[in-house]
Amino acid sequence: MIISPIKTKPITFFWYFIACLPILLFFYTFIIYAVNIPFLDDFTFFSFIPILYNNSNGFNKISVFFSQHNEHRILTDRVVALLIYAIKGNVDYEWMMLVGNSFLVGILVIYFKVFQQLNLSFKYFVSLSFLIFNTQIFENSFWGMASVQNYGVILFVLILFYLISSSKRNYFYFSFIIAFLATYTSGNGILGSIVASILLLLQNRIKDCLIFSVFSLFLLGSYFYGYISPPTINYFNGVTSKDILIGFFSFLGAALDIFRNYSFRYIFTTSAGFIAFLGIGFFFRTSIFRSKLFYPNKALNQVELFILGSILFILVTTVIVVITRVNFGQNSLLASRYRLYSILLFINLYFAALFYLKVGITNKIIFPVLLIAICYNLISNYQSNYDVVALNKTRNCGLANDIMANINKPIQSGILVYQKSPLWFDEFLPQFQKPIANSPIWGEEYSLKKSTLFLFVIENSTESYLKKNQCDGVYLLLQSHDNTYILPTNQRRNSIKNFLQTGQLWTNGFIGDFTRKQILVGNYQLGIWMQKNNKGESFYLNDSLSIK
Repeated sequence: MIISPIKTKPITFFWYFIACLPILLFFYTFIIYAVNIPFLDDFTFFSFIPILYNNSNGFNKISVFFSQHNEHRILTDRVVALLIYAIKGNVDYEWMMLVGNSFLVGILVIYFKVFQQLNLSFKYFVSLSFLIFNTQIFENSFWGMASVQNYGVILFVLILFYLISSSKRNYFYFSFIIAFLATYTSGNGILGSIVASILLLLQNRIKDCLIFSVFSLFLLGSYFYGYISPPTINYFNGVTSKDILIGFFSFLGAALDIFRNYSFRYIFTTSAGFIAFLGIGFFFRTSIFRSKLFYPNKALNQVELFILGSILFILVTTVIVVITRVNFGQNSLLASRYRLYSILLFINLYFAALFYLKVGITNKIIFPVLLIAICYNLISNYQSNYDVVALNKTRNCGLANDIMANINKPIQSGILVYQKSPLWFDEFLPQFQKPIANSPIWGEEYSLKKSTLFLFVIENSTESYLKKNQCDGVYLLLQSHDNTYILPTNQRRNSIKNFLQTGQLWTNGFIGDFTRKQILVGNYQLGIWMQKNNKGESFYLNDSLSIK
């Protein structure tokens, strides 16, 4: 049954304030822990700027923007980076992250535009802020080019569905531009155009569907023109149909991966995904077969079409990710960088419930739903705070090691493409490289062990200190005749029970791990670097490590 319209209540300052709280907390966390440090693809990404500036041919300059980056064409990333370069004189990855995270605000705005058509009080919308703006999605949020690419493609695809699901003619014309941007923001953007064609078909807009389908084929052809396929990988090596099915449901339920330290983690996310899939099935049965395509006298409205398009896009993306990642294990499908898709799936199902349920029922569920969303946000932030701090330390140590090794030059073809911001370790680099054997002996209990063939773990359960700065903590020093490395450890986190009782996020001890591939071959003496209150001191560990 379609919900009957009711009068919209005045949007009070209180509900605005509640809706803004998770957004403010999200960006506050971002400001504290974001650092202008390139990561993985970022190092090769900024090489397009020297190519652009050193090329005199106008056509070649344009083709640089559309050139392939790994398996993607990342026009939006390059435009954003070029604008930042024009303003600052170099690519600032913290600025790129800020632009990418602002796309999350854009996603929230699009959902608000759809929500307005439900003709409900704003309090029904508040939950969305708590669901979207939490640090479960930290991997993309603190990664320069990935934040623009992965949040940007979702934003453009959702805008496309909003435009296509409207009967306004100018919206249809504008959708071509948005479809183009979605396609050239990330590889799965082309799925948005395919789904948009389906939405036009369900509206029985046959002419528009044909026109847009032709345009989608053009986008597909242009995207793969001159495309260099990555090395062939057997994605199904050792993978069973059961692995794929469980991976599919686990990916859909990844938003509820809030029990990462418990054995029932995978069962919980898989069950949540299965329940969500049942909800999808109910919505599809209710919506698709009630469309104008099957019943000329009936029609889906813009809300139903938008929800339908969003869910189809998420489902197809899920299938692609599962096929390409399932051989890395179920844990890879719960990675932070994919988490937003699952969150948006549950948001769309929530919108579907608001649309179809009677007013009396929605009035009863609003506050329980809001309470669940708030608790979800708090638990997610608690769980992910450890990861955000660890990521910040890892990025800092990675850049410090690059500087000591004199690699990843910021100047390419005579152009400064990246300029490091002042960081905490700058003044300590000479001390990192002083002989560890001349330092005092650190007498606290610790253990360094090989966890797997390639992974090493250092642990301690006694060291206690109060964190006053984000860089405070214990770091592992490795020194050989030719190389020096500083590697992060992370203070142990309190359990939720102890956290609620004491208000202390951290407890005694630290743990850190590093892989063989991070370290060049050599015999290394080990030490500890203690960073506290903007001061640092190294200690000798009566231990060594041989990397072969």
